[in-house]
Amino acid sequence: MTASGRVLEEADIQIPRAFHRLPYGPWRMSRGAAAREDGPAAPDPARLSAVQRGLMMAFTGQVPAAAAANAVVAMGTVVVVWPSVSALYSLPWLALMAATSLARVWLARLAAKAGARAGDSESGTASMARHRAGMTVVAGINGLLWGVLGGILVPPWDTEPRAFTSCVLVAVAATAVASHVALPAAGRVFAAAVLVPWCASYALYPVSTINIALAVLGTVYLALLLNLLHRTGAVLEGAIAEQLRNGELHAEVETTCARLAQAVETAREADRSKSRFLASMSHEIRTPMNAVLGLSAALLDEPLPPGHRESVGAIHDSAGTLLRIINEVLDFSQIEAGRVTLEEAPFSPRDLVRETVTVVGPRAAAKGLAIRTEWDPALPEGLRGDAGRIRQILLNLAGNAVKFTGRGEVVIGVLRIGPEADGAPMTSKPGENKPGENKPGENEPERDVTVEWRVHDSGIGISPTALRTLFQDFAQADESISRRFGGSGLGLAISRRLVELMGGTIAACSVPGEGSVFSFRLSLPAAPPPPAATGADGDACGETLRAILAASGRAVRVLVAEDNPTNQFVIRQLLKQFAIAVDIAADGHAAVEAADRTAYDLIYMDMRMPGMDGVEAAREIRRREGAGRRAPIVACTANAFEADIQACRAAGMDDFIAKPIGKADFIAMTARMLRQSEAVTALA
Repeated sequence: MTASGRVLEEADIQIPRAFHRLPYGPWRMSRGAAAREDGPAAPDPARLSAVQRGLMMAFTGQVPAAAAANAVVAMGTVVVVWPSVSALYSLPWLALMAATSLARVWLARLAAKAGARAGDSESGTASMARHRAGMTVVAGINGLLWGVLGGILVPPWDTEPRAFTSCVLVAVAATAVASHVALPAAGRVFAAAVLVPWCASYALYPVSTINIALAVLGTVYLALLLNLLHRTGAVLEGAIAEQLRNGELHAEVETTCARLAQAVETAREADRSKSRFLASMSHEIRTPMNAVLGLSAALLDEPLPPGHRESVGAIHDSAGTLLRIINEVLDFSQIEAGRVTLEEAPFSPRDLVRETVTVVGPRAAAKGLAIRTEWDPALPEGLRGDAGRIRQILLNLAGNAVKFTGRGEVVIGVLRIGPEADGAPMTSKPGENKPGENKPGENEPERDVTVEWRVHDSGIGISPTALRTLFQDFAQADESISRRFGGSGLGLAISRRLVELMGGTIAACSVPGEGSVFSFRLSLPAAPPPPAATGADGDACGETLRAILAASGRAVRVLVAEDNPTNQFVIRQLLKQFAIAVDIAADGHAAVEAADRTAYDLIYMDMRMPGMDGVEAAREIRRREGAGRRAPIVACTANAFEADIQACRAAGMDDFIAKPIGKADFIAMTARMLRQSEAVTALA
């Protein structure tokens, strides 16, 4: 890299605003409007010094070639005018010309070295100013020697040498534009020193019209050269400023990219921290909730005095309400973070309505409300989609309807939207419709069907003002309703987001004092009806589990890996009803050692334990298992996140059950796992 290139690289900083106002060159053309808007601004001395240093280095790079050409032309000129100019004058003139050429080269070397190490300090700026002055003086002396030759040494009466010398002087003056463009001051001094003596000689002696005309033409030519030097110098100055600005922009882009990368990484780390926090909070909140719900459910199964039973029932119901709020907050956080994964599986829309009625029915009956179901005869028996999320939305809407209705009824319906449903009457009666009466679509190919679920109540209704913001986050009709009925204000917002994730729409209409209708539409593929599902009824599941245990013909042993003593007690009490032997491991290491010593029929594994967690413990148990020996492992997790479920399955776990653990769900899970257990040999 040349010295000038190094200086320009070192000067790769912001450009002084003074150059925004250059009268010529690309800088002015690209920044003129901005300069007029911004108005004048004082140049930054440090940045101005960087540009001046770049100009100096550009000039010093041209000096050696220009000085050599100057010396060669001088010698050729002396040879031509030798007969007309005495050797007494021509030889000293030639010697002075050679000396000034060498001085220019020497000063250029000094300037290059000084510019390379000057930097932006005050001493560096002063050094550059001295070198510019010295080179301007030398250029003036060199130009004056040419002017003396053409205006004084060559006799005016010797026409041919004088004409030749005039041509040489015009050409030499023109070279100032090319050789001094980076240092315009030196170029102007050089051109003036060359042409002023020459023009004066023609104007003064001998006096004639042609000589005066030549003198005027020489003066005009000099003016043009001076103007051209000014313009080209400004263009070069602007080009260097533009180059420096491009360097500044490049540095800014690199800095911005680095900051953006850092910001992205910070955001990702914050997202990971949020996920860890939610997982931790989910575990920490659900673990005691599991104890409250489990123990209160166990107490409700025992004979209690009437007053005590009501108290325990209130505890159980309050814990269930708190759990629903916790689930809403966690669902909302997952949806906001984009972590919700929709499943695709066949389901029965009628069964979905029946399950909803089963859940909200007891609460409606306690308030004296009637629950009625309606569905369209044209509705397919099977659809393909995320039944769990649709059930969540329907339960939310139905739960709100029961909550805000004091008397009357709640109608839950589902109908098919489209030409095939036109004119089809809704099948409706209190309670459940008889399954199997209307089964259009049972053998239909999988094609999209638009289905609308509706929940109609005769409750308090919603005002038009509140209706506009009903599906917004944390929105409720008004504060009095929040104080009267409670709730987090997230249920409808979660429902809206889930419906939109599935590509549907949700809406509500209401008349204050008369009731409300909430509905959502989804386009789902028709599918063959799924096999009939057995609900997690506590009594039925208990009978199934007892049948499996009786068929095994021996004692069944279950390992429970759980660090919380209360949860240990809850699970032990649930299994104790079925005479199942229970071993407790308080951490992952103890669980691995216990599974290594004993062939368990089933292992319940808590996800978060001190030392070795449940995922590591399950992976190690699977690694140590021998051929033909494989105990089912069920994860007991309070982390209701898809990533945690996938981690459980990747570690070799067979299924998972979410905390807080419901009695019916726990018994159903135990029965299902024992049925598929390789350790229980005699199974139904």
